[in-house]
Order: sequence, then C-alpha cells, then structure tokens
Amino acid sequence: MGSEMCIRDRPAPSSREPARARARQAVCEVVASACAGPAALLRAFEAFAPLAALDESDFLRALDEGAPAAAARCAARARDGGGAGRSDEECSSSSSSEGESDDATRSDDEGSAGSDGGARVASVPVERALFAACTPWRGRSGATVAELHARAVALDALGARARTLAVADVSAGLLLVRTARARDALASRADRLCDAVCGLVSKRLASRALRLSAQFASLHATLTQDAPDAEAVAAMGAQLDTYPETVIALEARVGADVLDNVALLDGVRRALSDEALVAVVALSRWPERLAAAHDDAALRLERARARAKAELVDERLAFADELDAAQAEFSASIARLGGAECNIDETAPVALAFAARVADARARARVIASRESIFGWAQTDWGRLDELSAALEPFAAMWHAANEFAKAYPVWFDGPLLNVSAALVEEGVVACEREMARATTALAGCAPPLRVVDELNKRLGETRAVLPLIGALLNPGMRERHWSALTAAAGVIRAPSAMATLRALVDAGLLDHLPLIEEVSLVASKEHALERALDKMVSEWAGVAFALAEHRASGIAMLAQLEPVQASARRAARRLSLIHI
Repeated sequence: MGSEMCIRDRPAPSSREPARARARQAVCEVVASACAGPAALLRAFEAFAPLAALDESDFLRALDEGAPAAAARCAARARDGGGAGRSDEECSSSSSSEGESDDATRSDDEGSAGSDGGARVASVPVERALFAACTPWRGRSGATVAELHARAVALDALGARARTLAVADVSAGLLLVRTARARDALASRADRLCDAVCGLVSKRLASRALRLSAQFASLHATLTQDAPDAEAVAAMGAQLDTYPETVIALEARVGADVLDNVALLDGVRRALSDEALVAVVALSRWPERLAAAHDDAALRLERARARAKAELVDERLAFADELDAAQAEFSASIARLGGAECNIDETAPVALAFAARVADARARARVIASRESIFGWAQTDWGRLDELSAALEPFAAMWHAANEFAKAYPVWFDGPLLNVSAALVEEGVVACEREMARATTALAGCAPPLRVVDELNKRLGETRAVLPLIGALLNPGMRERHWSALTAAAGVIRAPSAMATLRALVDAGLLDHLPLIEEVSLVASKEHALERALDKMVSEWAGVAFALAEHRASGIAMLAQLEPVQASARRAARRLSLIHI
C-alpha cells in the first residue's frame, strides 16, 4: 500500500522524458494495480477472524451451562482423542483476542482502484460490539436470556455484514480471486450460530413457561377445591381476596419472562422451537381458565359458608349436651371409682379414659371458638368445662400414678428377678409416693378416692420394704464364695436362678435374713471395688515400657527414663489408699 501511494503521488513525467522513464512508470502502475485488490480483500476478510476461528460447540455449551462445564467437556474430548491439537487452556480460553484487532489497521477509508478498470474493493467497517457476540461466555453459570438475546441480535447483524462483502472477482495479475464462497461461509456460520443461540433462548423460554404454568395450575387447583369446614372456607376466602394481586403478578412475569422474549426472537426473524411453542401456547390459556375458576369459586364459597355456619350451630348444641352428660358421669363416678369394691388394676384404665375424654372436649372447645371467630360470632362461654377439668385434675394425676404403678408392680414381684433393676424400682416408688402425697392434700375430705390412695400406699410400703433385698441380691459384686457363706449361715439362701421371682424369695423367708444378706453384700461391694481398681492398675501397667541403658560403658544395663514409671506408681498408691475393706 505504501508503494502504491508513492507511485500515485509522484507527478506524471512530461512528454519530454525519455521512453525508458515512461516504461518504468507504466510497470510500477501495473504492479500497484495487481497488489491493491488482494490487500484490500485480505483486510476485509481479516475483520471476520473471530467469527471464523470460533469453536461452535464450546461456545454454545458455555452459554448454556457455564464456562467450567464447557472447559470440562473440552478436556474430556481431548483425553478421548477427539480434541487433538487443543489443550485445556485453549478449550477454556476465549478467542476474543483474535477479534480485538488494532483499530489502526481497520481504517474506514481503505481501498484502491486497480488499473485497466479493476473493481474497487472497499473494506467493511465492523463495529466492535458485533464481534463481542463471538467472545466465549466466561460465567460460572449459563448466560441469562437477555444476554442470549443480545448475542442473537449481534450474530444476525454480523451475518448481514458478511453478505455485504464485495463478491466481484478480484484480478491479481494472472490470478483471479473468487470471494463468493468465502463470503457465504462466513454468513452461513453467523446464521448457524444465531440459530443455535435462539435455540437456547427457546429452551429457556420453554422452561420458564412450564414453571409459570405450574404456578397457574397450583392457583387453579386451590380455587377448585371444596370447602368442607369453616377452616377451609376461611382459606378459600383469603385466596379469593388475594386473587387479583396474585394474577397481576403472574401475568407481569409472563410478559417479562416469556412474551417480551418471544418478541425479541421475532426481531431476528427466528421462530420458537416446537417444545417452547407448546409451552407458551399452554401458558397463554391459563388466564382465561383462572377467570372462570374464580367466578365459580366465589359462588361455591357462599354456599360453603352458609353450610359451615349451620354445622357450627348444630355442633355447639351437641357439645353443650355432651358437657352436661360428662358432668353427671363425673359426679356419679367419684364414689364408684373409689368404692370398697374398687379394683385398681381394672379401674385405673377407665378413669384415665374419662380424663382423655375431657382433654378431647377441651380441644373441641378451642376448635369451636376458632370457628366462631372466623364468622365473627361472639365466643361461647364453656365455664362448665373449665370447672370439670379443674375438678378432675387431682383425680387424673392420682389415677395416672396408680396406673403406672399397677403395670410395674407385677413385673417387679412376679417377673424374673434377674430382669429387675433396683434403681428403676426405687425411681418408680418415689414418683408414685410423690403423687399420692399430692392427692392426699388435694382430695382431703373426699373419702372414696382416699381409699384408693390408702391402697396404693400399702402396696408402696410393701415394695419399699423389699428394695434393700433387691439391691443386695442383684449386687454385681456377689460371687460364689459370698453365696456359700450365706448358705452356711442361714441355710435357705441360694443365688437367684433365671426363673426366680421376688415374690417367691419373699415367701421363702429371705426378708428374715435381710441383715445378714446386707452385711455380706456390703463386703462383696467393697471386694468388687477393689477388684475393679486392681484390674485398672493392671491394664495401666500393661502398657508401661521399661527402657534399659548401659551405665558408663561398663557393660551393665540400668533402668532409664523412670519418670513415667514413677508417675504410674504414685497414681496406683493413691488409688489403693482410698480403698477401705
């Protein structure tokens, strides 16, 4: 180009110059004409280098799934041999640097005219914004729909620019350069990328349309549900009250997420995919269906409200009758549940069932009050229920403790003694005694229930009397020598067998020898503690290593590193000093 400008700026030789000078100028003009066409042609096509060098699969995958997914896919392809010649860096890096050509090499006023009527080949000014569409997506997640639209528009415009390249053949001396095929290839690639990006847009639009349709369907299902009770009537009423705002918000999302994007696709002359079209058409039908469901729901709500009010009136009347019957039953049952013929094992479940009925009645009273507030009615006063609950409370606590004790008593006395835990027996006895003391205070002056308390206190006394025997017989420190000593001293004491029961041992007279059994059991406990301490010391000393070292090159070995050994010995001495037999 520089030589061309130098030749053209040179003044034409006068007619008086020699023939050799005129011939030299003619040769220079022919050479400049031959070079001007290819140079301009190369500059024009060089501007489309980012489009030509773009890897379509990686470009689209990055837009859809994010740059890390595209790089991983490219690396896997390279490991499998399908990406020979491309490293992992090349897969994850952008080819945008190829599109960032120096603006100085893209002058908008480039071009030259060849001699002999050669066509002028003008370079195409291409905006940097268009080639930004060819830069790979670097986000960790896929591009947004707005970004995809922007790239589709830019790629469409890039394809149109490619078609404006000069298609006339360029003569370069004896060569004829045909540009039509290169131009068509660039335009075809731009169109193909634009179609693929629009396909991603359609995919996103289909997903959003399906999500919005699901929200419309959920709202429609709510509107078409029946209202069988007052709570459902209140929920349906609240749904109808918020219906206008909900629908307006959903329709706004339809416009922003779907319809506006469909219009943008129309701007680049691309149609939705079949899947997206079906989803959008299905979405467009929901507003009309919701309007019909809303009108029907309003009518059903009025009918359901009237029915729920009538049911609430009937429920209040029936509940009042049930309370009257419960009060009468409670008054009559006080004497019956504590009479002389009362059997605790049989009566406790009956009394607890009655307490459960009262608890259910309190729950029903709360439901009735809630439904009255739904309809704006005055709250019914269920004072009788509060009085009944307060009167029943000490009886319920007493019978609950009696029931728990009645279930545990046969297990302790008639079950295998080896399965009984002395600690659990004592815990159960203490808990029941505490409840009986409360019942005695709360039921003062009520003779029938106090007879139940007296009966339970009698059983508790029997159980507490045998607690020392249970602890002594189940002492883990008792060994065969201890049982032999007891047998030699009393003659009737044997180690409990697997089938032995506490009642059988009491009937055998072991309570008469309780002082002797407790004395031997105490000795066994101390010996057991000593055994455990000795076992622990043995296990500690088992891991102590004695190191030997030669004493001053004398060939005599001596103990070394005695500090750990001495510390273990001091701990053992302190532990033994705390054990008294």
